[in-house]
Amino acid sequence: MEEWIGFLGSVLGGLIGGLFTYFGVRLTLKHEREKERKAELAKANEEKPRLEITNYLDFENTKMLQEENSDCDALVLKIQEYREDEKGKAIFIYDKKALDDKNLRFVEYEFKNIGMTEIEDICISTNLPKDTALLDMGEKTVYITNGILNYGVWSRKEFIKPGDLFKLRVYYIEKQIVVSNIGSPLLTVWLRDTNGRYWSQLLSSPIEDIDMPRLRDYASFKESIDVRSAIDCFRNPLLW
Repeated sequence: MEEWIGFLGSVLGGLIGGLFTYFGVRLTLKHEREKERKAELAKANEEKPRLEITNYLDFENTKMLQEENSDCDALVLKIQEYREDEKGKAIFIYDKKALDDKNLRFVEYEFKNIGMTEIEDICISTNLPKDTALLDMGEKTVYITNGILNYGVWSRKEFIKPGDLFKLRVYYIEKQIVVSNIGSPLLTVWLRDTNGRYWSQLLSSPIEDIDMPRLRDYASFKESIDVRSAIDCFRNPLLW
């Protein structure tokens, strides 16, 4: 009997020792993976893409510009009204003055990628989804006449290498300049680099000011231009 108890004790001791060894190895591997992840993020942050303003033209200085030589043309429009048609379709009302380019004014930004990583795509989004829409100038007629909501405008220029330039024009209806009522930047410039990472830089349009890039995830980017979720919030304002 004593031999049997001794045997069970040896087996139990071995199992306990094995469990401690197993969990110890798991903790060590987890720690190593965490170290590797932090090192990878630190390297990514050090080599991140970054847009710096190299030239800026305000409303006065763009009055005489006629040529369309920008890489992205975004129109900021105030949402005047939200309603639904007889079929329950969401309809957004904008000032029809925006249909005529003669009623619009713009500021122009020339950026340089002073970072160490190539930018694959750029998207501009509004930070005031309850109050403003952001439309591509080339598609504004379709969105305005059909009452369609939109939050993101993509650059036509892709693969912006370190040292390359990117030009953005931000349009407004004359004398209807939209600004944030809490003083935060109106727009966000989203960068997706060639490693698949997402970065955001806050742009205080219409003035000359852009923030440092911050590492973000795809979910945050998707949320910033998600009109379906926004429409749910317009239908039920408690969701904002």
